[in-house]
Amino acid sequence: MFRSRLKVNMTLYKSITRNQFFYPTLPASSGYTSAVVNGGRVDNEGVELTARYTQPLGPVTWETYLTWTLNQNKVKELLKNWRNPIDGEIYNLDELYMGGTSGYQIRLTEGGTLSDVYVSTLKTDEHGAIYVNPERQTVEANPNNNAYYIYAGQAAPKYNLSWGNSISFKGVTLSALFAYRYGGIVVSETQAILDYYGASEASQNARNDGGVLINGKKINPQGYYQTVGNPNGTVDSRYVYSATNLRLAELSIGYDVPVYRWVKWIKGLNVSFVAHNLCMLYNKAPYDPEMTSNTGTYYQGIDYFMQPSLRSMGFNVKLRF
Repeated sequence: MFRSRLKVNMTLYKSITRNQFFYPTLPASSGYTSAVVNGGRVDNEGVELTARYTQPLGPVTWETYLTWTLNQNKVKELLKNWRNPIDGEIYNLDELYMGGTSGYQIRLTEGGTLSDVYVSTLKTDEHGAIYVNPERQTVEANPNNNAYYIYAGQAAPKYNLSWGNSISFKGVTLSALFAYRYGGIVVSETQAILDYYGASEASQNARNDGGVLINGKKINPQGYYQTVGNPNGTVDSRYVYSATNLRLAELSIGYDVPVYRWVKWIKGLNVSFVAHNLCMLYNKAPYDPEMTSNTGTYYQGIDYFMQPSLRSMGFNVKLRF
């Protein structure tokens, strides 16, 4: 469009994944305690939209580009009407626990997503307020079983957006790329355990302020943090954070050396300085939400004493013959 100054691409997709692996628990009387079964259906659909605009400004060329991506998945079906060939019993699964920690779980439910996060909770009174023990003046954790876990959100983002700009002048090119992730949640057990030992900024602020504010009143910070941050059963509902973030993802400056003037068989030479993941411009989580502690499909959105994210800087040299 506009004499090839504006270029727009859009990709739409939908995929259906069937016959995944499930491991239903069987009664020991059948001769087996578990089985590997194919079943289920997961749908993925999404869109990727890119736009690139180039504008000459005298001897300067300015280029700006935008990429927006959205992916949504839904668990349509788990295990339905599977007949055990050993005893003839019919088995159905409408919920699966895919792993977690002492206060965090990934669950698959029909109608949910592959990254639904459930977290443990504090006791509440009959009015729904956090229960405070009248004698010890501290909170109490609910029993660490599935009935007391609540849905916290999904670890996957609602969408991703990146915006880049490039300015070129007489062989010199300056480029910058900003990356924005919107939506999703993360859980930090690192923060919980640091709170438990009184080694975090939050616990220090609570001590300086004379307590932790619960139901409009301050209670003893040590009792509070050693309940919610207990390594044997962290109350992760107190450690859920938004994964929305904005960062300067890349910055580079390069120069096209006119080496062809002296060496005819070299068509081009570009030297550049490139830096990645330079700085976080907006982030509410106590760690980099883009990091993951596991490369598998599940166990996403959890921080458990991971290494901090890194920025990298280096030089590139490109030759064309």
